[in-house]
Amino acid sequence: MNRETDVRAWLEYAEADRRSAYNAMRADDYRDVAFHCQQAVEKFLKAVIVQQTGQRSPHEHNLWKFWQHIFGIECPPDVQTALAALNPHYFLSRYPGGALSTI
Repeated sequence: MNRETDVRAWLEYAEADRRSAYNAMRADDYRDVAFHCQQAVEKFLKAVIVQQTGQRSPHEHNLWKFWQHIFGIECPPDVQTALAALNPHYFLSRYPGGALSTI
């Protein structure tokens, strides 16, 4: 097993991003808050995919596409809305001008 197929490693990284988002919020650094929240959710979803499949998760950053790789759990409408709102922050928080490459 390597780190990309280790569920615990993905969860540890997700928790580190959650803490970073919290710390950025306390510092009023909202761009970093958005980025780390997106990253925490992405890594949590990767952990679920790895847990379910035993395989590496897809190499992308689209939260909705990650959810589509998860089976047996229906995505409630409010979660779909939250994923859609958070999804662009991988790019928006990292690149000047809000460039949306491929989400």
